[in-house]
Amino acid sequence: MRRLLLCVCILTLSFTLSAQTDGVRKYSNEFMFIGASPRGMALANSLCASVDDATSCYYNPAGLALMNHTMQFSAMHTEYFGGITSYDYAAAAIKLDRRSTLGVSLIRFGADNIPNTYDLVDANGVVNYDKVTDFSVANYAVMISYGRKYNERERYHKYMIRYGGSVKIIRNVVGPFANSWGFGIDAGLQVQVDDHSTVGVMVKDASNTFNAWNFTFSDAQKDVLAATGNDIPTHSTEYTLPRIILGFNRVHDFNKEFSLMGEADMDITFDGMRNVLIASDPVSFDPHIGLEGSYKKTVYLRMGFGNFQYYTDDNPDNKKVFGFSPSIGIGIVLKKLSIDYALTNLGSTSPGLYSHIVGLRVTIDKAKTH
Repeated sequence: MRRLLLCVCILTLSFTLSAQTDGVRKYSNEFMFIGASPRGMALANSLCASVDDATSCYYNPAGLALMNHTMQFSAMHTEYFGGITSYDYAAAAIKLDRRSTLGVSLIRFGADNIPNTYDLVDANGVVNYDKVTDFSVANYAVMISYGRKYNERERYHKYMIRYGGSVKIIRNVVGPFANSWGFGIDAGLQVQVDDHSTVGVMVKDASNTFNAWNFTFSDAQKDVLAATGNDIPTHSTEYTLPRIILGFNRVHDFNKEFSLMGEADMDITFDGMRNVLIASDPVSFDPHIGLEGSYKKTVYLRMGFGNFQYYTDDNPDNKKVFGFSPSIGIGIVLKKLSIDYALTNLGSTSPGLYSHIVGLRVTIDKAKTH
């Protein structure tokens, strides 16, 4: 454990120094941090140490090694801003052997059917609605992940160690005006301390994920941009700095039927001061916790607490108050099918902006031969 903490300290120092990189943008590729399952989002995305299914591709690829099924498929859908934008996640994982698992996942976050009214009025001032077209603004990501058990817990092994990584390709499209390709690498580790406790470490964007942007404008659009005093971009490169996620998980079995799992995670970012519980420049700390109760490993009740921050209250004094966003959820396992639901963004920092999230998980096991 001391070596693990030392590695985290070294990573923190190196990422802090890299924060001076040109092209670094705060909140770059933020769609990659929304979540990947109703279970995870009901737990405020506190799964770094405990995840053990296909969604490990997102939360911690080391958890793929714990998948006990031949294959598993997971899918999730939700909408934001009254249905203006949609967010979808899908993943598939296949067991390669007793110790290793391969996973592939896809993320899309986008807004479709946006009216393009640039050519609505021609040079003579005539309005022509036939000239109105529509376009989409969308973010895509494909991740190829691998998880493996370093060892098994036996008499001569005090800890069970799992490690993994993900290679991700990112595509951003802003209608016909701009697009980008990006590339990055995630890395994860889980250390099972005993039968009930696990420590997890996840480094998202360990390679300093980049996005290479290209911009396309017609001559008429360039004239408008120039006349209004705007720069005319052609290309740029955007970097996403690493984010370290630390997690500690503990499971308590009351009896053969009831159990309670709790996990506390901490996101450490290096892109400048953020509006989180512990904010500084360039390093900020964002804690979040989740609780999950289960009955016969069939019915699950979940609760999470995240988005801890100070915000300006609606009063003449602009008094800052402390707030957070709780979330709740439920999961039901029906043999090889799991159905999950979450209700998020319930906190005082975003009243009335709650989100419904639904997801399915299907497992397939190879038939046993005698």
